[in-house]
Amino acid sequence: MAELRGESTSRPSVDVASLITEQPGAGVKPPQTLSVRSSGWRPEIGEIVLAVGFPELDLSEVGESEQNALLTEGMYGAYGRIIDVQLEGTSRSNSTPVFVVESDWPSGMSGGPVFNRSGEVIGIVSRSQPPRT
Repeated sequence: MAELRGESTSRPSVDVASLITEQPGAGVKPPQTLSVRSSGWRPEIGEIVLAVGFPELDLSEVGESEQNALLTEGMYGAYGRIIDVQLEGTSRSNSTPVFVVESDWPSGMSGGPVFNRSGEVIGIVSRSQPPRT
């Protein structure tokens, strides 16, 4: 976060959890991970990004065996363009750097990763804003 603000020191910030597991047992497929870019990248206005998520996915009435197929089929991806960069965040209570993306992402994308052109995770969809007039 300090690098995005152009500062030489850093402050702790909690946004994403990383879990480290023990070696899976025989016959268990190891978890797949995504490359996360946490330094050396700055959001640029006009840059194209991609978000992936599962909008409005409801598994409450689906059996456990069908859930995996629905998660694969229900995935949605959409491109967007960075239109604003707020290095100081959006308020005193939310001072984490934010970049605003113009896109037609459907409701329910929150929590999904945002990728740069190199395929690295550079953010997380957090909320939508009304269209600018």
